[in-house]
Amino acid sequence: MITKSNSPAVVQQNADTLYHPLYLQIGKNDNLTIKRCYYNPKNLNLYYEVILRNGKQIYQDTTHQFLYESKYNRIIKSHDNVLLFLENDGSPNFNFISAYTIHQNKAVFISDCIYNDNKQGGGAPPFTDMDRDGFLEYGGFDTGEVPEHPDSMYYNPSQFYEIRNGIVSFDSSLVKKSDIKHNGIYLSNFMDKKGNCCKIVRKPNR
Repeated sequence: MITKSNSPAVVQQNADTLYHPLYLQIGKNDNLTIKRCYYNPKNLNLYYEVILRNGKQIYQDTTHQFLYESKYNRIIKSHDNVLLFLENDGSPNFNFISAYTIHQNKAVFISDCIYNDNKQGGGAPPFTDMDRDGFLEYGGFDTGEVPEHPDSMYYNPSQFYEIRNGIVSFDSSLVKKSDIKHNGIYLSNFMDKKGNCCKIVRKPNR
């Protein structure tokens, strides 16, 4: 079974001429290959991404642009579940991580999430126990706009996911704690009256 992403098709462009497929080991005789498939072999700027398990295609993705050399690309096995994490080019914003769960004959997309590290906004890098609860997390804040008033700022909501017992889930407690630290307050509804992100709040004292 080939699983496809649900988003509209987007042709990836600006191919890296030094690109090499990514190989990740699940077990002794079990592996994943992540590679590009070209619409036209003579045009390396037009491609989509595929995931193969032991040479058999299990997922086709036309909406992401994976960074094949990223140190955050990895498989995490937990409680008989296989989780795949791949970094994506998010420019002009920060890069982000896509999470998938891998079954025997298909891959299922879970979520995209911005991350921070010493090169992207600072803070704890992905796949560390950020809140010391015994489980790995990843996430952070994206780049934010600067309002005209020096005492104000646009509320910048965070995203964090936790890996617990083989399941990737949104970490609402870490989000709330991080948002308060970064923004001075926590807003569950941070969109403005026009439905845009985000509301202007008073800049916290640091």
